[in-house]
Amino acid sequence: MMANGTGEPGGVPPEVRAFHGAVMREVMSGLSVLTQRHELTPAQISAMFRVRSAGSLTLSQIGAELGLTSGTTSHLVDRLVRRDLLVRTEADPDRRHRHVRLTPAGVAFLAEFDRWLDDALARLLRPVPADEVRDLTEVLGRLLRHL
Repeated sequence: MMANGTGEPGGVPPEVRAFHGAVMREVMSGLSVLTQRHELTPAQISAMFRVRSAGSLTLSQIGAELGLTSGTTSHLVDRLVRRDLLVRTEADPDRRHRHVRLTPAGVAFLAEFDRWLDDALARLLRPVPADEVRDLTEVLGRLLRHL
């Protein structure tokens, strides 16, 4: 048995890896269509999700969370501001310390993304019997309490 209790090298049981692969195939198959339609990059979408989760973030926080340089982060946010998906606060003249938050258009885009993701997951789970989906839901709930 490995130190993490799974008995698997790297700690990831093959069933978890296979489930992750199935989810990723379903999600990624439509993600490029959605990003192209809205002309957004995955990094831009990720930044928007992080801002939504926090309510607002500084450029430094966004850059740190995405692993981007300050210049790259500034350009990424500038593009989202120009697209009216994010708005900068004007409280601090130092651009690194200004907070950004979602605009109503940004909120609407992420709501569309959430609906699309829900539909993708529903398609993935459609062939699974309801009792097994309930079991999966219970197990995921227990796992999420540890994350």
